[in-house]
Amino acid sequence: MTNSNSVERIFGDSTDPYIIAEAGVNYLGRIDLAKVFIEEAAAAGADAIKFQTHISEAEMSASGMESLDMGDLYERMSEQELSIEDHRTLQQYCRSNGIDFLSTPFSAEAVKLLDEVDTPAYKIGSGEVTNYHVLRTAAETGKPLLVSTGMHPMSAIENAADFIDQYTDRVAFFYCVSEYPTPIGNVNLGAIQEMKEALDAPIGFSDHTQGIEASVVALAQGADIIEKHFTIDRRLPGGDQEVSIEPDELQELVEYADVVVKTSGDRVPPTETEAEIAEWARHSIVSKTAIPQGTELTESNITTKRPGTGIPASEFYDVLGETTTTRIEADCVIDRTDLV
Repeated sequence: MTNSNSVERIFGDSTDPYIIAEAGVNYLGRIDLAKVFIEEAAAAGADAIKFQTHISEAEMSASGMESLDMGDLYERMSEQELSIEDHRTLQQYCRSNGIDFLSTPFSAEAVKLLDEVDTPAYKIGSGEVTNYHVLRTAAETGKPLLVSTGMHPMSAIENAADFIDQYTDRVAFFYCVSEYPTPIGNVNLGAIQEMKEALDAPIGFSDHTQGIEASVVALAQGADIIEKHFTIDRRLPGGDQEVSIEPDELQELVEYADVVVKTSGDRVPPTETEAEIAEWARHSIVSKTAIPQGTELTESNITTKRPGTGIPASEFYDVLGETTTTRIEADCVIDRTDLV
């Protein structure tokens, strides 16, 4: 379980990836089902569960959508609207389950609604990268922005970053491919490092592939945040179910994130255990035969063998020609005090 407001750690010194379970609209607009999503995401170890905040009349022009022959999308979004009380219910239920409540606002009005229910951050969708009205409204609340960047070239992303920087420095960006599902060949995770270098900000991966493999690779490549579509059962109706992972897969992803943290440190001196192993695994200079005092060392009377408790085998050629100060029995590890 995470602490409340753990989203803040994205902008601190923590190396723990922040894992977002994207419920989206998979809960079918049912608050009772949304609560089950929250319980399952929290039990799996996710840091946050994310919903969507639609206010259709503020988000879409009905006539404009009809002109694109997409009037049904306007109707579907209208059916998925949650009231401010619904949002408060979900926010409070998240708090009681020890998981952050996040939601994506698709309009400035939706930002204001989320601010009223005290969301800890705004997860900005890819479609809003160039919607400076939404970006500024969210940034001016003083809460962090988590911005997806699908469909946009780096130039548009950098422009958005420059715009946001005028109002807040607490912003993270997500590499994202807006294909549902995203074919593995189109994922191109090398973009994560490119974005880290270009934006000087935390970089996440919003994963629309099937399964968790791409997210695991993204973590290994340094992603600070993972957002993955989540469902309690892929057999539920809805178009996002097929790109969603179930609770056991979410738990597996969280466990992989922990492994990545533990294995991604910089190169350090050998561990204490390695030093103990090295004592027997390395080789020392050893006498082939009994060597009388005052004898010059040659390749005929010395060799290299385990353990590594004497003169290191790396100095084999350096000691050739040196003279013994005492008699050395056959098959003995030679010490520096044995030589002149």
